[in-house]
Amino acid sequence: MRSGADPTAEQALVLKDWEDEFAFEVKRMGEETQRHEHRDVCHAYGHDGLCRFQFPHEIVPESYYDHKSNSIYLRCLDGEVNYFNPEILVMCRHNHDIKCILSGRAAQAAIYYITNYITKLDINTHNILSMV
Repeated sequence: MRSGADPTAEQALVLKDWEDEFAFEVKRMGEETQRHEHRDVCHAYGHDGLCRFQFPHEIVPESYYDHKSNSIYLRCLDGEVNYFNPEILVMCRHNHDIKCILSGRAAQAAIYYITNYITKLDINTHNILSMV
């Protein structure tokens, strides 16, 4: 810091610069890694006409909890973008997808999917789930 400068004002400028840069990186990395592009795999396993990854997502102006369905609906302003965490996105610089898992069946499906994805098993997730 310069001699005689107000440290609080200078810190505020540094913070503002950091916030602006962070917002820029969220936008840049979001477009680069989080935007869904439909490919042949989207329509595999009998998903003719509909994307099996459920894109586009429904536009939801604000996140909310629906008591009737016991579901959490996440804010979604662009139906072609994965649900993501800005801090994870900028710090880890890779795609990810945030899901709310409230039921035992959804948790089982997530565990099988993650295990299959990490280990790249020869048996497909949809075959494993049909056995459950």
